[in-house]
Amino acid sequence: MIGKKKKEYVFRFKQFTINHIKSAMKVGFDGILLGAWMDVSDDKYILDIGSGSGLLALMAAQKNSEAIIYAIEPHLPSYLEAIQNIKHSPWSDRIKGINKKIQSYYSNSNLKFDHLICNPPYFDEFSVPDNESQKISKHKFMLSSEELIDNSARLLKPSGKLSLILPFADKKNFIELASERQFTLLKLVNVISKKSVVKRILMEFVFKSTLKITTEESGIEIYKQDGSYSSKYIDLVKDFYLKY
Repeated sequence: MIGKKKKEYVFRFKQFTINHIKSAMKVGFDGILLGAWMDVSDDKYILDIGSGSGLLALMAAQKNSEAIIYAIEPHLPSYLEAIQNIKHSPWSDRIKGINKKIQSYYSNSNLKFDHLICNPPYFDEFSVPDNESQKISKHKFMLSSEELIDNSARLLKPSGKLSLILPFADKKNFIELASERQFTLLKLVNVISKKSVVKRILMEFVFKSTLKITTEESGIEIYKQDGSYSSKYIDLVKDFYLKY
């Protein structure tokens, strides 16, 4: 009798490969969607907060051939795996891994970033994971909304950007907290899943902007009525997924 095939914790993209067997934050829909959507075209210094296996840092490097990217990850096994993923990518000379919590990170050169990117850890209070690695990646006490916003304000240049993906339920609270700390919402995308339900939102904020800003709000339907991916979603991720 042939046993079940062992699950392979490798995710192959067009220009790089992610191994994520040890990472507390596995490669998933949210991270890929954020990485494909975020606009890093004009950024020189980018910081990936809670980098996990290095996914967002590598996607940013592919999208911007000039950017210097810092990938900060407090969970040691995840960090070590990210370092290997970065090392085997075409952009290892432009991505620097840091094994620290964002709360305790201070650049020796007082570097301020042009763009912070983050797929924050979260889960609701009724679905606490049993696995310790999953707790590290998904428990809000590891990085609360307040901590993310406060540290973003500390590390961003004036007019720098913060891009992230969050559950729809967190939208109002996060926008209010960000506004109190001089962040203005530039873009908001409602991620529409099956049955026209919005469960996720993509957001891009600007810090200490001197310009008058009107938030650009839109939506992206992930699936067509037949359950296949929509043309808009495919167009967004086609530079990364092998099958497109």
